Amino acid sequence: MMRELRELLQYRDVIVNLVKRQMAVRYKNSVLGFLWSLLNPLLQVLVLVIVFKYLTSMAAKERNFSVKLVTTMLPWYFFAQVVQEGASSVAEEIALVRKAYFPRVILPLATLTAGTIHFLLSLIVLVGLFAIVRVTVPWGYVPLYFLCLVIQICFMLGLMLLTSALSVFYNDVRYMLGSIMMMWFFMSPVLYMVSTVMKSDRLPWLYKHLYMCNPLAPILVGYRSIVPPDNVPSAAVPHYYSFLAIAAGTAVVTVLVGAVVFRRYQWTFAEHG
Repeated sequence: MMRELRELLQYRDVIVNLVKRQMAVRYKNSVLGFLWSLLNPLLQVLVLVIVFKYLTSMAAKERNFSVKLVTTMLPWYFFAQVVQEGASSVAEEIALVRKAYFPRVILPLATLTAGTIHFLLSLIVLVGLFAIVRVTVPWGYVPLYFLCLVIQICFMLGLMLLTSALSVFYNDVRYMLGSIMMMWFFMSPVLYMVSTVMKSDRLPWLYKHLYMCNPLAPILVGYRSIVPPDNVPSAAVPHYYSFLAIAAGTAVVTVLVGAVVFRRYQWTFAEHG
């Protein structure tokens, strides 16, 4: 493992060049360029706010609803888009894999790095919205926000290692991801508050706990902790930090499983791609 880490450091220029290329190609021949990273989530959030806050009664009484929505939509788009792109990262670069020697893990790593940079830049939307709506950030929860980001990135890396390796052999993996992401979206507290689930009388205790074992559930609750009122995670979810620890453990296990699978098959990609 240490040898592979040293080899990654030796090929760091390759990672940098791939990240630069991915960031340039994403908005090639686009007039607005990177601004699409800001406009797309803004437009979709605007539609959702109109639908949920003004056309239905679901969020009519929810304070700072638009800010809460942006706070979870941005990391969700980051998760869904980058994981799906990461699943194709090796298969789409199979010609490069056949031509040159380099650690194959560089390909999903470059996709993850480029996506993370785009996500961090898109936080300009969140900061701007906080300023416009005049929401006071509870600074004590800012470390929790970035802890959730670290856990999410680790979880994404594990999924990308696993799916990118399997996608070389089975194209079905990439097609399945779209459907899985759609289901995952509605099974995570992106559009609604987690308190809606936890306070529901229709759901048994076991179902509520299984819901919170979804790694994205405590992560998204942690993101919302910077948006008052009702922003205290432990008040919204009993034993919240235990669920966050489960999410962190799941992320670590996913990285280990993904790394084992990727390492096992990486030198056969050129033959099967």
